Amino acid sequence: MSDCKYKKTYDALKECLDQMDEDNSNMEIENARRLYVLCKIFISNCNKYGIHRKCDGEYELFDDD
Repeated sequence: MSDCKYKKTYDALKECLDQMDEDNSNMEIENARRLYVLCKIFISNCNKYGIHRKCDGEYELFDDD
């Protein structure tokens, strides 16, 4: 997967986050739920493959909650 694909996905997810406080249709709410599940799987896979985030100058695994 190219870096560009991750960048575009990041930008699209950021846009979704910015609009979460607006009134959304039932379809948008359902799609947000589906995205939530997918993000949990993504974070789990990041942990599995050793992809970390930086926290207070040290690396740690993402939480799986």
